[in-house]
Amino acid sequence: MSKNQQLAPINTNQIESYFTEKEMQVVVNSIAKGATNEELALFVQICKHNGLDPFKNHIYFIKYGNQMSI
Repeated sequence: MSKNQQLAPINTNQIESYFTEKEMQVVVNSIAKGATNEELALFVQICKHNGLDPFKNHIYFIKYGNQMSI
């Protein structure tokens, strides 16, 4: 990947604004346990854009090895 094609850093302020700080801690420590920052950002963005709530079991984060599934 050339220097011009590199991905921009993830803006964690936008991610954290969807969930409260306490909810985000629960997402990181239990709902999406083992997620990388990029996977976590994708998960939260999917929740946000589709109006899905992982606390109401609308969406699940599953990770097997290096493979993530939502």
